[in-house]
Amino acid sequence: MTEQLKKGSFIPQDFEFAFSAANDYTSLNIALSDEEKLHLMGRIDRVDVCEQGDKVYVKVIDYKSGNKSFDLAAVYMGLDLQLVVYLNAALEYISKKYEKYDDRDTVIPAGIFYYHIDDPMINADGSDPMTDEEINEKILGELKMSGLVNSDEEVYRLMDKDFDTRSSVIPVSVKKDGEFGQGSSVASTEEFKNLSDYVNQKISEMGTKILNGDIKIEPHKRSEKDDPQCKYCDYAGICGYRGEGTVPDS
Repeated sequence: MTEQLKKGSFIPQDFEFAFSAANDYTSLNIALSDEEKLHLMGRIDRVDVCEQGDKVYVKVIDYKSGNKSFDLAAVYMGLDLQLVVYLNAALEYISKKYEKYDDRDTVIPAGIFYYHIDDPMINADGSDPMTDEEINEKILGELKMSGLVNSDEEVYRLMDKDFDTRSSVIPVSVKKDGEFGQGSSVASTEEFKNLSDYVNQKISEMGTKILNGDIKIEPHKRSEKDDPQCKYCDYAGICGYRGEGTVPDS
């Protein structure tokens, strides 16, 4: 993590930043009707900022003990909204903390990331022993964060000012013609805004279903090879779901 920070210009602003209804953030209090609101609460492992001129760039990082990857399709289906909710809270938090940055045109999302806390083993390529520098670079590559990065070149180079064609700390690579390479996970500032609005809409839909008593048994299965996560559920005995698309008779 230290090496990742040294490669960029971002500075950790907060660790273990907790938010709740008490914060009175617009992004965390989502209207379900004229009388009802859904209040979100959570804790962001780390919020980093970088001030540049009249703008401040914000990135959020969530530490994971497992090797979790960011999946935009999972966000679209409402299965993984955590990082975007964190970003919404962090952007509003920074705009209130830094009073001169008071709107979405000056507080800019730089990225949302999962960081896998790990101690990876490195396999040597070839018969020649690797130098300490080569080993450290490979370790850094193994610990590259998974997430979504702002596609503005100024922004992503603020997170890795040293990389030439492929970053060792964020999921960005650039081809000779300047286009993003395969495996890059990027979105424009406007696309980040659209993603934020979409997630809020998705949360509103979920909250409305909860209030309406919607308790249908419908575990998600993305493909034939992808089994629902029912074996990890504490309520499998109550639900009665048996897998392979089969639900109880009553």
